[in-house]
Amino acid sequence: MSGLLVGILMGIAARIAMRIVALVVDQGLEFTVAGTLGIILVVSFASVLLGFIFVAVRKYLPGAGLLKGLAFSGLVFLCIGIPFLLGLLGPPDEVSVGPPLLGRSLFGALFLIYGFAVELIFERLLSLTARWRARTILAVALLAILSLTGLFLLGALLISH
Repeated sequence: MSGLLVGILMGIAARIAMRIVALVVDQGLEFTVAGTLGIILVVSFASVLLGFIFVAVRKYLPGAGLLKGLAFSGLVFLCIGIPFLLGLLGPPDEVSVGPPLLGRSLFGALFLIYGFAVELIFERLLSLTARWRARTILAVALLAILSLTGLFLLGALLISH
């Protein structure tokens, strides 16, 4: 659940970073709702997978609280961020448009912020779920899955038209 929530936030932040780069290079790119939803969906899906990894390795990460988030940020940046920024994961020109370090700095910051955000939301959800009953947790998880499915279907509908 924390992976999904952070994924939505990171998807929105990635789109904002793209807009900043487009404004700086004065390309006048048009951003569509379908494209934005597509980015949010892809980032959310990847973030859910990373969220599962975070839950699995969290107890082995050094420190407590946000230090665990920092450690996970480092792992994410090392394993995914650096290859992405070097163009090994995706088109190399995606982060190299505009001033030499602008795109790389903005997107690199997202990878580093990810671990902090997932730890913060994970802790909040953990404290909330300690007070909730199992049925409520199941209902919230089902609602999250249905919401993600709805976003996916809406994005597919908008892309097809």
